[in-house]
Amino acid sequence: WFGADALAAAQIVNQYVILCVMVYIGLSAATSIVTSRAYACNDYALIKSYTLTGIGLISVYFLFISVIFIFFPTPLIDLFLDTTYI
Repeated sequence: WFGADALAAAQIVNQYVILCVMVYIGLSAATSIVTSRAYACNDYALIKSYTLTGIGLISVYFLFISVIFIFFPTPLIDLFLDTTYI
């Protein structure tokens, strides 16, 4: 209904969203596993450390992704489309 350009743009966005969510879920699962193990040992200081580290890693990851998306959009688009003629 919107045309081939809109469909291509939607597919590109979907691919990048899937990539971002995949890494986020992996980091969240890893943080959950080590936190659960520390909880089983009743080590509350380690739980706090693991939780803050997990939040920090996820924040750094999304900051990195945001910088790439904001400052380097053309190379990301060029991975999917040939924009040399545009």
